[in-house]
Amino acid sequence: MTIPLKDQIAEVGRELGMRKGVYAKWVQSGRMTQEDSDKHIARLDAVYKTLKWLEANREKVLQVGGAETIGHDGGQE
Repeated sequence: MTIPLKDQIAEVGRELGMRKGVYAKWVQSGRMTQEDSDKHIARLDAVYKTLKWLEANREKVLQVGGAETIGHDGGQE
């Protein structure tokens, strides 16, 4: 199953927003520390930013890598 890059970005963005809300509630209830929340959110935000960078630099990446398309699961199709 091929997942277009724009859809991957949208899904990670949605998940990031959802986790921010959930983690805030978990921190408030004592289920998660603020430090852990910040760490997990930062990691997912880094994934989101990497995908956005890849989208913005797609042509350069394809030229360097020689691939015809950017893939669905972190690699090439």
